[in-house]
Amino acid sequence: MTPQYCIKITDRMLWAIAVASLLLGNGCATMNASECQTADWEMIGFEDGLKGRLTSYLGNHRKACAAHGITPDLTRYLKGHSRGVEQFCTETSGFLNGKKGIAYNGVCPPELSDTFLRGYHIGEQFYAVSSAINRLESSLQSDKNRLEQMERKIRDREDALIHTGTTEKERRHLLEQIKNNQREIRRLKRKIWRTRRDIDVKEYEYDQLEVDYATFLK
Repeated sequence: MTPQYCIKITDRMLWAIAVASLLLGNGCATMNASECQTADWEMIGFEDGLKGRLTSYLGNHRKACAAHGITPDLTRYLKGHSRGVEQFCTETSGFLNGKKGIAYNGVCPPELSDTFLRGYHIGEQFYAVSSAINRLESSLQSDKNRLEQMERKIRDREDALIHTGTTEKERRHLLEQIKNNQREIRRLKRKIWRTRRDIDVKEYEYDQLEVDYATFLK
């Protein structure tokens, strides 16, 4: 039987949450009038906990519903939030959040945090490598675009060289520009080669992670 991790709700906790709600409840409206009037605060707390939100997120609901003269039920919200957090703070959830690069805000209680963080740190490895690949591919595309630009400039300047209206002074200037373009092309080609090599390395690292942590990907 799965152990239940329930948080004992005390008057001091209710007061702390109420204060946090007042201080932090300055986000966008999370609920409309109808939702506030029919709110199941235990279910709302459960959904927020399941999404890894801190209890201070209640401040957003408080602000939204205050405009309609409705106050959240703190006790029911905390009860639902505790159940939601229990389902959020699993190894699999940690892995998925880490893999997406979602920041962990410390919502898991001590008895669950190690399990969550074990998966989270593995997911972070996937995120770090995939982010590196994305940055390299973006850099590669930028350099390829720059290379094409340089090649077009050389063609245009070569056409200008043989144009009958081009003066000797203009030809010397065009030749100097072509030399500069050619140097830039050689630099870009070296950089593109290195970037492609780095992408291959990172893709190998990602493939190795998939082998090492295949159980998380099923």
